[in-house]
Amino acid sequence: MPPNPAPNGRPRPSRIDLLNTGTIYLRRRLRASRLWSRALETPALWVTLFLILGTWALMPGAFLFTPRAIPGSIAIRDYVASRDLLVSDEEATRVKQGESREAVLPVYDYDPGAIEDVERRVEQLFVLGRRLLARAEADPSAPQSGAQRIAAELAVGAAGTGTTGDQLRLSPEQAELLVSRKLSPQLAERLVSVATRALRRGVVGSKPLLLENRMRGVTLRDLGGAGGVGGDGSGAERVQLDLFDHLGYPGELRDFVDSEVGDWSGYSSAERRILTDLLVDNLPINLLPNRSETVARQTAASAGAGQVFNQIRKGQVIVRKGDVVDAADARVIAQMRGERQLRLQVPPLAATFFLLALAAAVAWLALSREKVADHGPRRVFGEGLLLLLRRCWSPSSASWSRARSPAPSRPGL
Repeated sequence: MPPNPAPNGRPRPSRIDLLNTGTIYLRRRLRASRLWSRALETPALWVTLFLILGTWALMPGAFLFTPRAIPGSIAIRDYVASRDLLVSDEEATRVKQGESREAVLPVYDYDPGAIEDVERRVEQLFVLGRRLLARAEADPSAPQSGAQRIAAELAVGAAGTGTTGDQLRLSPEQAELLVSRKLSPQLAERLVSVATRALRRGVVGSKPLLLENRMRGVTLRDLGGAGGVGGDGSGAERVQLDLFDHLGYPGELRDFVDSEVGDWSGYSSAERRILTDLLVDNLPINLLPNRSETVARQTAASAGAGQVFNQIRKGQVIVRKGDVVDAADARVIAQMRGERQLRLQVPPLAATFFLLALAAAVAWLALSREKVADHGPRRVFGEGLLLLLRRCWSPSSASWSRARSPAPSRPGL
């Protein structure tokens, strides 16, 4: 008897056909179940998947190789901050370091010990001259007059010694003037008085260089000694604002000495000019710029200025699609996505890989002793790794999706 036709005109399957179809479906399910069971009995497979997928889940940014934002290029999409960032502002940092360097005042060293040195050398010269005068008076039979001989000996004794020697530098004309005045103590006292007042004010080699800092002053270091320029000779330092009172060498020093010597009575204009030359030639520069100390302080101030950071909030638009990416934006984007340099990625990847391998080893030691019905140790271990992998993957799935998806367009800031 032919089978009953179906409403659609096709013959209705018989019971034998239905049994055969169910058997085939059941066999397929059993085959798939046996394949899954065999996979669960393979620890090497699950350890490999656990290490790879676990590392991927814990460090999703390490596997993102999106195009880098190159300065000067056109942004191919909107770049939005995926988290709060602190970005180093190199330009502002350089400006801040430059301001810190400029804030350091130039250092000048004032040496008040030059006053005692000049006083000592003047005293030695006059003591020597008076000794020669006394010897000449005791020997009147000399081939030349005593004054000329003494002047010649003084000039020869002081020749080539300069301002750093033990004697003053004298010309024959200056020596003859001193001998003609009998090298009197009053003259020595006058010379020392003028030299002391000049050196207390400070004699500087380059007055124009010093006056470049007239608006903010300089740092004056007193090297100790007799004190001067308002200092106490204690070796301390202070800010000197009045820079016009210092004497520039040799012009202002000569004018100062000439005005002081010009008030002396009993001397002709020629003699006052000779005495002025004597002091100007022998007064040292005792206010010197200390460039090495200034540079050291500027370097320390620049290093201590620190870096300038700009805060970027999560969701803030960095660059819009179609805009030009400048250098600052490129640094922000690179920090947000992480630099894809192998030397920077290998250490964290290796550490994560090692920790996951250690977790797998601990799981094997812990689950190998568990007794589960119809489950061997290998199957229990494979299912345990699946649970751990699920646990690792769940917190990172949302961040991974956000990292892969392009940033949505946002209204302008």
